[in-house]
Amino acid sequence: MNRTLFFLLGTALFGGMLSGCSTAKPEAMVPTAFTLDHQQTCSVSVSPPKGKQAKAKWTSQISADAFLEAVVQSLQKSRVFATVLKASDADYDLQVSYVNGDEPAFGFNMTVDLVTRWVLTRKSSGETALGENVSTTYTAKMGDAFAGGTRLRLANEGAARENIKEGIRRLSRLKL
Repeated sequence: MNRTLFFLLGTALFGGMLSGCSTAKPEAMVPTAFTLDHQQTCSVSVSPPKGKQAKAKWTSQISADAFLEAVVQSLQKSRVFATVLKASDADYDLQVSYVNGDEPAFGFNMTVDLVTRWVLTRKSSGETALGENVSTTYTAKMGDAFAGGTRLRLANEGAARENIKEGIRRLSRLKL
């Protein structure tokens, strides 16, 4: 009887630790505040990366589509560009692609490292205005969430949020 009870409790506890393993949501990757050197007077559109970068595997918790949606929401919220267009008739095109990521399999503190490549191209000339890697790290602690899967998702969202925040800060430094 005691073995059965311990088995059921252990199974419930293990299942609870794994629960929360969901994909990062775009809105959770949008920074709450931005530091801008200045705002651009031109328009931008965000397009998915091309070639083998388009097929790159992101982290276990972040999909390419969710990250790019968070970038669009962040550009709109920050107002670093006058307008963010979904159409291809914007002055500039921004592509953000996954370069590298490192996330833990388990642990009390979950630290995620994320490197992305930000490329801003002037549509009329094809000239590259920005082509830089952005590297960020974020740690979700045991106090943030009990379940390991939830902590991992929070760490991924935090790393993405910091990455987007830094990418937008770099865009604001440009003289377009």
